[in-house]
Amino acid sequence: MHRAKFSLTFVCLYFGFNASVLADQFDGYIQASQQFDEWVEKTGTMPRLTDERAAALLATLSDNRRFLDGITFDDAQLPALMDVCDKANRKVMSYVLFDLRSHVDKSMPAETVQQAVLRLEQRNVLTYQDELSELQPFEIRCMARQTPLLARFIERLKPEEITPVRLRGLEQGRKGIDGFFLGTLISANDISLSEHYRASMLKALAETTSQFVPIMKQDEREKLELTAKTASNSAPEGLKGYVEAIAKNLAQSTCEGLCRY
Repeated sequence: MHRAKFSLTFVCLYFGFNASVLADQFDGYIQASQQFDEWVEKTGTMPRLTDERAAALLATLSDNRRFLDGITFDDAQLPALMDVCDKANRKVMSYVLFDLRSHVDKSMPAETVQQAVLRLEQRNVLTYQDELSELQPFEIRCMARQTPLLARFIERLKPEEITPVRLRGLEQGRKGIDGFFLGTLISANDISLSEHYRASMLKALAETTSQFVPIMKQDEREKLELTAKTASNSAPEGLKGYVEAIAKNLAQSTCEGLCRY
């Protein structure tokens, strides 16, 4: 069973950002994020939607209307936005990799570790898909909002400022995005996952694909477009429109912005 590793995060240090000062508009998100972390540390369990307090935390941490939609982010807010996206990613991965220490230890060969981690990810995605259906769409939309700002930042750099370290950071981010698209598209026909979960992911990706396209290499877009078209042939009727919208946006033939690097 193919699973995406749900990580879309650019590494801030590669781009020289300091996200220690947060915009006021994210205060509510930061507070909920801290409460989430305290919950996990105190209880040793992951917050579930079936718990009223946990559901309230997850509602805040997935509230794109409050923290993302209709807001114009300027260059000065990019570090704060990146920090929120990083926190969103960490929340997702805390579910996907929950109980990792019980399944992996330092004595294991590397191949055994990889297999153990994959099995754990598969189990946890199935177990926590209701919670992930809240958190992952926010992560996608957050990354989509920061990508154009990152592109603008890099495009304004002088040639000598486009260092190998920054290019590696860009490539890492690009690989994360490509892998996430691939995994999400394949999941469209994964009947082990609820249609609600698949729809939440595909809808968010369909609405934001155009914002990711400028960072993606042309050959990767073409491969993903083919994957999307193949997936749409057998996707459930309720998901087909999302997959087709993703394929349409991936079909752009231009290579502008970060695609050039």
